[in-house]
Amino acid sequence: MQKPSRFWYGRSKRHTNHAAIGDAAAASGKGTQGLSQIGEAFGAIQVAGRLSLSEINRLQSNGVPALTILANEAGVAADTMRDQISSGAITADKAIATLVKGMQDGTSGVAGQTAAMAGIMEKTRDTWTGTMDQFKSGISYTMLT
Repeated sequence: MQKPSRFWYGRSKRHTNHAAIGDAAAASGKGTQGLSQIGEAFGAIQVAGRLSLSEINRLQSNGVPALTILANEAGVAADTMRDQISSGAITADKAIATLVKGMQDGTSGVAGQTAAMAGIMEKTRDTWTGTMDQFKSGISYTMLT
């Protein structure tokens, strides 16, 4: 089994990943619960080394149009992307990079359009600053153990 690279590796990548997760959670309106669920889904993807439909469903139930983002970025229909995920064809690194980019920039394609979420957390900064600090601490602790 291939050992997955660390999701939180590298300061710049770590900041981008945290921002994308925070922006998506802010957009979902689910507060700390959404933040926790989205962060845990990304962590589970990384640990597994492959993307699974259960994590897609978890992201989608928390406001992240994950299947649409991945399908649009791959230039395929959502059903085709679902089949690729089911067969284990999508690695964790590819899934995370594609999802983070799509969450921040939005996507448009065969599967439909998704909204850009970049900057949403900043717009709700007073509410989210403490939450993000707790999130970063929790993730750092989890990834070290």
